[in-house]
Amino acid sequence: MTIGGIAAAISIDMLSSIMFYSVLGFPLVMYFGLLTLVLLLLGAFVGGQALKGRMKIQTHKILAGIALVLAIGHAIAMMIVFFPKK
Repeated sequence: MTIGGIAAAISIDMLSSIMFYSVLGFPLVMYFGLLTLVLLLLGAFVGGQALKGRMKIQTHKILAGIALVLAIGHAIAMMIVFFPKK
């Protein structure tokens, strides 16, 4: 199966239903956005601590990488739902 075949198998309706699945009264995508925000704030805190020599810079790099991947995924998913190709 090619990449195009995988993309064709995932419809916008299926992606919307997954992202807006209600968990405790809020859409699932909101929790991923909050997780991204928490990781960004935690990464900034760890970076400051690393500059003071209290924590390793590697921890900051890992948190920043995870937050970046989540933020890009969150943005792409929301753009697919709110700006579908016509």
